[in-house]
Amino acid sequence: MRLIRFIVVLTVLTVCCFTASADSPETFPTLAVGSVTYSNVTVTSHTSTHLSFTHKRGIATVKLEDLSPELQNHFGYDPAAEQPPEKTGPERLPATPLEIQLAALTNTRPPNTVLMKYPIASNATLYLFRPAAWKDTFVPAPPGSPQDVSIRFERTFDQNFEFVISTISDNSPLKKMSERALLEMTGSRALLKSYETSLNFQRLAGPEINGSYFTLTDRALMDVSEPKPGHYKFQTQGYVTVQGTPLIFGMLYNFPNTGDFRNALAMITNAIIVETTDAPPPATNGLMVQGN
Repeated sequence: MRLIRFIVVLTVLTVCCFTASADSPETFPTLAVGSVTYSNVTVTSHTSTHLSFTHKRGIATVKLEDLSPELQNHFGYDPAAEQPPEKTGPERLPATPLEIQLAALTNTRPPNTVLMKYPIASNATLYLFRPAAWKDTFVPAPPGSPQDVSIRFERTFDQNFEFVISTISDNSPLKKMSERALLEMTGSRALLKSYETSLNFQRLAGPEINGSYFTLTDRALMDVSEPKPGHYKFQTQGYVTVQGTPLIFGMLYNFPNTGDFRNALAMITNAIIVETTDAPPPATNGLMVQGN
């Protein structure tokens, strides 16, 4: 049972505002930034060139030049005044929400982990604390799959553990399903070959995430102490929302309650997603933000 096939089965199956005063921030129902539209926007700060705000799916910092002429004028931005004055020293910009949040993440980084960022969409980046002993690979979505992108994790010198996190495309039917409905539909198929006869859901919650998962045992491997390479005794499937963005994950392993299992859940629990108007470069693996 390979993890890529497992994830494909999982997904196919389940088929602006500005601060008016310190006490009264200005809000907008929607804010168009180039081709991206944000909803439930509340501005947190802005400079002469950038605007920072919270929105329905998280936080963002955008360039004022990407706003409409009306909003540019609203925030006092003058495209004709783009010629920078002669500088006498470096300009210190106010800390953006992203900088504040990443500083907090860096200060709480668990031991033996590295803070990684993964471009999961044209305007979104996923931040995870990846165990230093793991390696990661971007997995292209199969043709016709409702996935956007998958990130595969495994130990560098161990074939007894695999872990995949996948996003869900906006036009996928999965986006309309509730957490419980999605997991029950995927779990019903897995139950046909499992030792367990029902799904035991466990809650998973963190600073920016909420969701649940279940674990099943392969009935055919119950009495096998060490399955052959590529075969796994246990599987865990889960669904979480990270600041409103849904993610599905799957774990295959042969030894329960190990450090890898706990590290995988901890990595999901501490995940954050940051949206930006700057398109990320193509990636085959994650980019380290901070490590040992």
